[in-house]
Amino acid sequence: GSTGRPKAVGVSHAGVSWLAAGLAELTGPQADPGSVRVLHVASPSFDASVLEMVWSIGLGSTLVVAPADAVAGDGLSRVIAEYAVTDTLITPSVLATVDPGACGSLRRLTTGGEACGPELVTRFGGLPGVEMFNLYGPTEATVFATAARLAPGMPVTIGRPIDGFTARVLDGRLHPVPRGVAGELYLSGAGLARGYLGRSGL
Repeated sequence: GSTGRPKAVGVSHAGVSWLAAGLAELTGPQADPGSVRVLHVASPSFDASVLEMVWSIGLGSTLVVAPADAVAGDGLSRVIAEYAVTDTLITPSVLATVDPGACGSLRRLTTGGEACGPELVTRFGGLPGVEMFNLYGPTEATVFATAARLAPGMPVTIGRPIDGFTARVLDGRLHPVPRGVAGELYLSGAGLARGYLGRSGL
């Protein structure tokens, strides 16, 4: 809905299942899923809110709901520290307002929704015990379709497709382009949404 009136996307149960599987892959095997504490800070109008709920409830972890007045800056930093948040998806513009000193409990820090600059990776990717990831995917891909591990000094990319997706770069005739040639990114796979609800033409 960021470009105007929201369009409802018809997501299948299979798409949500693939979303959970992709998040489980990021989280890795957990001896105690209850030790994972996922931050819920996204607005319900942003598909990332679904990711936060599937990441926690879908994997048997704890959902830490940030108060309505703690969506960025000092307020959000306090929530992360006070409730020992271990996993979070934060847009780069919000992450830039967070105090890295409040992130001692974090284990997986993911960004998405907009381009992540290398300065954020330098600030947060080198924190002790923190794995940082960049997630990419339109709402039509059941929230995200690719993931990249980020580290200071390394290029920020969208990474590779998660299970349930294939990514191809195609030309105007829908043929694969040679490596290094510009084209359009196409996603396919079981994680794709069925389309826009009630708007089959679109």
